[in-house]
Amino acid sequence: MAGISEVCEKHQYGLTVLPPVQDISRLTAIDKVAVDGFILYAIPDRSSIIKRVLGRQLPTVSVDMSKLPEIAAVGIDDRDAAREIASHVLKLGHRQIVILSLEMLPDGFSGLVNDDRAKRCRASVTQQRLLGYVDGLNAAGIDFETVPIYEIRINDDAEASYWTRRFLKKKRRRPTAIFSMSDRMAFGALHAATQLGLKVPRDLSIIGFDDIPQAAGSTPALTTVRQPSRAKGRMAAAIVAGDLPYTAEFQQLSTELIVRESVAAPRTSKRS
Repeated sequence: MAGISEVCEKHQYGLTVLPPVQDISRLTAIDKVAVDGFILYAIPDRSSIIKRVLGRQLPTVSVDMSKLPEIAAVGIDDRDAAREIASHVLKLGHRQIVILSLEMLPDGFSGLVNDDRAKRCRASVTQQRLLGYVDGLNAAGIDFETVPIYEIRINDDAEASYWTRRFLKKKRRRPTAIFSMSDRMAFGALHAATQLGLKVPRDLSIIGFDDIPQAAGSTPALTTVRQPSRAKGRMAAAIVAGDLPYTAEFQQLSTELIVRESVAAPRTSKRS
């Protein structure tokens, strides 16, 4: 939003924000709102919102979505970034993993995910990051089907904390590492671990994704993937505004693995 706003301010454009809620008033607003272009952000695959926006035949850019034919798109290689951070953690010797996942389906569910739900995932970013974790787990010889996945609605740190407490209280197969698809959820996991008297990373390693400003200042500082969120917004808005050429090619921005203090080898794997 900050990146988009920068471009709008430069051109003195107004910015209308429509939450992707599937009710008739919101859908009608898409049909009637007076705008010169659209930026679609993280809309689930096959959403009726996409069809309505494209039906307006205005300049449209998608961000963090599956590629739409003939539509400009901005994003990162979520799969490669997730694979890189998973590989980093697994090379330290972790074998008991739990995943905190972003939303898979837009139905408000939160909790332990079964195999069918994971296969029906309609959120591109979630799907690609899961595939990246799968790549890393496979390379380490770990069967992905043995790894519990907890879906956290609306990327909420309190919700992540609740479910993390649930599985950390179990004595059998307690994880030594948590793969979190966002820094916010990682903070929730860190809070839950602290409440239960666990030390991070001595007892539990936690990784995030995004490198939001708070990641470097958390205790311990969070190992995560840095992605250029503000630059995504700037580029998407610049394409709609005509500052950059409109092309249907995917505009991929780079990511970086940021290694900090929240990850260490599991205690059983450390040398004396």
